Amino acid sequence: MAETTPSPSRDERLPPLFLALFGLGLFVVALWNFRRELRNLSVTLPPIAAFAMGLGGAALLVLAGGYLSRTDLDLDARWRAVLLSVGGAAVFAAALAATMLIRSAEGRPVGEPQFALLVAASTGAIAGFAVGVLNARARNDADRAERARDRFELLNSMLRHDVLNAMMIVQARAEVITDDLDGREREYAETIETQTEEVVDLVERTRAVLDVLGEAEGYATQPTDVASLAAREAETLATTREVEVSVDVPETALARADDLVADVFANVLSNAVEHHDRERPAVTVSATETDEYVEVRIADDGPGIPDDIKTTVFRRDHRGLKDSEVGSGFGLFFVDTMMDAYGGTVTIEDRDPRGAVFVFRFQPAP
Repeated sequence: MAETTPSPSRDERLPPLFLALFGLGLFVVALWNFRRELRNLSVTLPPIAAFAMGLGGAALLVLAGGYLSRTDLDLDARWRAVLLSVGGAAVFAAALAATMLIRSAEGRPVGEPQFALLVAASTGAIAGFAVGVLNARARNDADRAERARDRFELLNSMLRHDVLNAMMIVQARAEVITDDLDGREREYAETIETQTEEVVDLVERTRAVLDVLGEAEGYATQPTDVASLAAREAETLATTREVEVSVDVPETALARADDLVADVFANVLSNAVEHHDRERPAVTVSATETDEYVEVRIADDGPGIPDDIKTTVFRRDHRGLKDSEVGSGFGLFFVDTMMDAYGGTVTIEDRDPRGAVFVFRFQPAP
């Protein structure tokens, strides 16, 4: 069944109706001024232009009332927009009237003021309405952001306690029963143990992303030796996978990051192996340090990454470099999110003669 937008209540119709009636009132004044000028002047372009200006302002307010009736603003926001519209008309007209009174007190001639006051009131009303609607939209956006933050905190809490604790229990039980089994049963238990470890790692990365997205005042970083962490993850990869690894990093290279940057490097290193098209991949990890940035480069000799997805590969909905590859779509999104939280960047370059290079640039630590 198609969803229907709920009709506004009777109270919610009052502010748009009031604004439309205010616009009609200005139209009546414009019409009165036009007839008054016709009695004193012939039908020429100036009176017609003056009437058109008054009519345009009034019409805009009537249209504003119709627009207000179709918005999703609540009753208070609608009244606030209407009051600001009326207030704007009063302020503009009062300012012009005060100017005319001062000129009159100085003995200077002041022409018929009704047209000028009408235009000032119309302009002020439209400006006040625009300010009111923008203010209401800003308030709504702030409320939605606050609610989204609350949901992030709830989801983060659930991951920290419910999901993570449950996985830790399963993992501990799997480790116990693995020692007591043989054959296929032991293989199944080891699979459970491996999968729970991957779920725990995924939960930890998801918690980190939620922490980043939930930080209103910026993610807290600390001086971190990114060169050593990249080298450590590369060496770990060499001991657990059939891969040739070479490392060329300085003894230390401190940058703005935290310990989770190790997971960032591990994710890219793992992808370099998983998406490789040779039996024994080769991966090179290097790092350089300048006054402006600390750079870590992870290069592989795989099939490379096409130019048209070098940017989109970091999106949450990207699930593999080929149509036949299916992933969670989270790994490189996690990498990009954390680098953004660190105030750094991650880009992809082509490696000569083949392969891809992930280039991480961090802000140097103070």
